[in-house]
Amino acid sequence: MSHDHLGCACCNLPHLPALTTGLLTETALGGELDAAFLQAYARPARTLGPQAVIFHSGVIHTLAAAGSERVEALGMAGGTIIATGTLHEVRQAMQAYQPDETDLHGRTLLPGFVEPHMHVLPSALYKSWLPLTPFKPAPQQQELNLEYSFQSISQQIRTALAHPDKLSKDKQGNPWVLGFGVDPSLMQPWEDITASQLDPLSSTVPILLMNSSGHLAYLNTAALQAAKIEDTPSGVLTEINIATALQAAPQPRLPEFVACLKQVLEHASAMGFTSVFDAGLGATEQPQLEIGLLKLAAHLGPVRIGAALFTKPEEPALDKWLQRYTPDLDSHGDQRFSIRAIKLIADGSNQGLTGYQSEPYACSHEHTVPDVPDTGLNNYQDTSVFTR
Repeated sequence: MSHDHLGCACCNLPHLPALTTGLLTETALGGELDAAFLQAYARPARTLGPQAVIFHSGVIHTLAAAGSERVEALGMAGGTIIATGTLHEVRQAMQAYQPDETDLHGRTLLPGFVEPHMHVLPSALYKSWLPLTPFKPAPQQQELNLEYSFQSISQQIRTALAHPDKLSKDKQGNPWVLGFGVDPSLMQPWEDITASQLDPLSSTVPILLMNSSGHLAYLNTAALQAAKIEDTPSGVLTEINIATALQAAPQPRLPEFVACLKQVLEHASAMGFTSVFDAGLGATEQPQLEIGLLKLAAHLGPVRIGAALFTKPEEPALDKWLQRYTPDLDSHGDQRFSIRAIKLIADGSNQGLTGYQSEPYACSHEHTVPDVPDTGLNNYQDTSVFTR
């Protein structure tokens, strides 16, 4: 959706544990995480704007169960709509809340958008990476950059390499260039990236670029050596193999990560979203910590967070999830954070040419992904697991 990656990269899920190694620990939901949230949010309690407010004197559309309708006024308190109708009716319904009033002066008030599929934690983790997407930066971030090319992202990488003190450092203190959002299919011309193309940029500093689909990563030789990867000289990693490289790459400190998490959710709010849906929570070895972290972020605002719990078909996690959680399908539980579904992943991404197809990709004769068939990747040879 934008250079900030408010969106979906589904295969972030299999390699999310590598991204969060050392970040989500057994004690992370204790004082360390509390301190990180206090530092990022700079307040001890939730503040979601006016606790009670009436909007009027504008064009107000609701999205009621019976369908969209226009009303004269709308009253809300604590992030929940209390009443709609005439201004008199809403004032009567809102008396107990002692509301403020906002005159719209003819402006339009619309229902908040719902982001139906994103990955909140990976979005926060990539927030600190070099943005290499084909979209123009703000305020034109919905527009494609028609000059997007391998040369243009190479220049961004060279600029980053010129300031090694600002690069992320791994556990040994070595700088890395980490970039996210690369999309060769939108380059002019389309150029498939390999280690041989990245090596001229640097033979010593590891370079790791993530495809915008999240299903591919491009490494130079220095990064392959740092990650001790010897069987992929092309430097193109797919799916779960990306985790090996990410384990060697730098990771943010917890306060930095929480600050990035706040930025992602505030960016969603600024774009008009009042709810986001994390389509794959619980992929790490500490799923309870993931859930607790997002629940805390949801209660601090500014958006509600719903989630689907991630599991693989061949793992017994599905039964454990169902024993521990009952998906809230009717919004009767926590209104700020809720578990809505269970998610299973079977293949890759069409965008990265790894999504499994019955016929070869039309562009496969011109553009290939190393070690990936022209029909994409089938992660499960035994497809009967989906019918059990």
